[in-house]
Amino acid sequence: MHPEIARLFSKLTAPDLMVLSELYSQHSSITKLLLKALASAYTLGISRDPKSFHHVYLTDLGLIDDVSGKWFVTTKGKELIRCIGEIEKTASAATMS
Repeated sequence: MHPEIARLFSKLTAPDLMVLSELYSQHSSITKLLLKALASAYTLGISRDPKSFHHVYLTDLGLIDDVSGKWFVTTKGKELIRCIGEIEKTASAATMS
């Protein structure tokens, strides 16, 4: 894993990850890993506003981008989610063995 991924992950809160995951899942056929991991009454109600602080913050980190009024996950954001998925798979495999 690239050191930048770990640095980015350390800067994110659960609501930030929810927004990123929701946007990623809208444009991906991959399982909604983070939505499943973070789903709760608290987090699912957060950040429905498309111009929330979380959207602005994720844009500043280079993880999402607003293109013609529609949010997209950047390559950097996709790589972060891929790495989180790999960590989750590794952790699940370790607990099963």
